[in-house]
Amino acid sequence: MGNKKGIRMMALFLAALMILGMLGPIMLRAFAAETASSLQKKLDDLGKQQKALQKKIDSSNATKKTEIQKKNDLERQINNLDEKIVVYEQLIEDYDVKIREKEIQSKVIQQELDERFDLYLLYIRETYELGNASFLDVLFGSATLNEFLTNLDHAAEISQYNEDMMAEMRANRDAVLSAKAEIEEARAEQNRLLKSLEKDKSSLKAQQNQVDNLIDELNSDISKQKKMLKEIAAEEERFSNELKKLLANRPESNYAGGSMRWPTPGYTTITCPFGMRTHPITGVYKMHTGIDIGAAGGSKILAANAGTVVSKGYNSAWGNYVAIDHGGGLSTFYAHMKSSALVSVGAKVAKGEKIGVVGSTGYSTGNHLHFEVRVKGESVQPLNYVQPS
Repeated sequence: MGNKKGIRMMALFLAALMILGMLGPIMLRAFAAETASSLQKKLDDLGKQQKALQKKIDSSNATKKTEIQKKNDLERQINNLDEKIVVYEQLIEDYDVKIREKEIQSKVIQQELDERFDLYLLYIRETYELGNASFLDVLFGSATLNEFLTNLDHAAEISQYNEDMMAEMRANRDAVLSAKAEIEEARAEQNRLLKSLEKDKSSLKAQQNQVDNLIDELNSDISKQKKMLKEIAAEEERFSNELKKLLANRPESNYAGGSMRWPTPGYTTITCPFGMRTHPITGVYKMHTGIDIGAAGGSKILAANAGTVVSKGYNSAWGNYVAIDHGGGLSTFYAHMKSSALVSVGAKVAKGEKIGVVGSTGYSTGNHLHFEVRVKGESVQPLNYVQPS
């Protein structure tokens, strides 16, 4: 009876090991491929956009584009490169995380494999010590047919467990080897991304230099400057009417509630107030529809309140911009951002959420945020709704 009990215990023991062993390969297959694939697709799309923009820039002279059109194309290219750099950095960080996870998983499964192998050796040793003769005595020394058949089933189970155990250990060994190979592939891809990142950073710097040189050229050529200012003034008027119409026709909704917060933390200087003014570039006396807040390039721009992004993009007058509907007919507008807004049209944003960074794109004399508050599309005094803090 002791031998029969030992066989049953050994069978249960091997079954438990088999279940445990199945977990290892499953862990290794989870490499978050979907996230990497999504980022790679975005990177590919941005690459196509970059090529199209570069083609437009290269053909500027041939098509006799105006200076403002050249500046627009260059700033759009800068936006594209900024977005690519963000994706590169996300992918590189993602590979860092995955490599660390893979190394940990590999060590866990290797340790599990070693432990199971030691237990398997123990099983072999005990089976050998039991001896074939004793096993046959247990099998054929059965008192009844039912007992004989039960013991025969146990013998078959042990044989099958033995084969399955070897197969699982081979699978775990292959999983560890595969994990190590994937780690090396990930490191190689990460190095390729790092090289591409440095290349695009260099291109970004070159494009920014082109914009700076173009601005210097315009400043020294009065006729070109006047032509550009006329084009920008027309675009500013067109876009302002378009934004007014968009905001005025928004579906009715309740105001998000609460007071607004200052959009540029740490920067409170208003360099140009709301109201009639003499434009610093054109010299024309006209309405300034918001307030200009002086801030360092690259500093954070925060949503003044919770709401829905209703418009974002690039415009020759306002540069990179975003508009947010806060409900109750109240909305805010942010312009001259360094790069594309960090939020998408239709996205819900929270009060104080980072939506972009300060820059000097579009029709601008230096780094600052142009900030507007609008009621049913009409520009109103922002300081009636938010105070520097």
